[in-house]
Amino acid sequence: MPSWPLTRLTLLDRIRDPGDQQAWNEFVAVYGPLILGFIRKRVPQDEDASDLKQEVLAALLKGTYDRSKGPFSKWLLTVVLNKIRTFCVRRKRQVPLTGCSDLDEHPARVEEEWEREHRQCLFDHAAKAVRAETNPVHWEAFWLTTVEGRTGSDVAQSLGLTVTNVFCVKSRIMSAIRERVQLLEEE
Repeated sequence: MPSWPLTRLTLLDRIRDPGDQQAWNEFVAVYGPLILGFIRKRVPQDEDASDLKQEVLAALLKGTYDRSKGPFSKWLLTVVLNKIRTFCVRRKRQVPLTGCSDLDEHPARVEEEWEREHRQCLFDHAAKAVRAETNPVHWEAFWLTTVEGRTGSDVAQSLGLTVTNVFCVKSRIMSAIRERVQLLEEE
């Protein structure tokens, strides 16, 4: 697994270096699912969605994020929306698309959806990284209590841990995930 980037900005600087394949892989691992998932909701064909994702990634390499103009996630959303709009204009001449109308009719809703998906994507990526570094039994305790909502005593009994241990593990893992998400959000 690639090492965790110090901040998103250092990662953005690094992806412009053609020799830094690790940075590109990390960037695509973090943002690729977000971009593709968002596009898939608006573009009916998986092939088209994948092509658009590649266009967005290529545009990100050519573009320059200026942090004085706002958060990275808003800049990324702008790039994604512009690529989707261009696609919709090209396709509208051929066949009507249902997922394109909300882009301009409900911009606040689109932005809220993007932010929600962005946060989920960062959480998923951070959780995956933390899981890889965590004792499997501890991860299971975290997952069962946090995601599945099982009681601490139930989890402790099923995993052979103490209740105190279960809650310490849960707290430690959640803190590690938050720290990783925060690193990616730093501007």
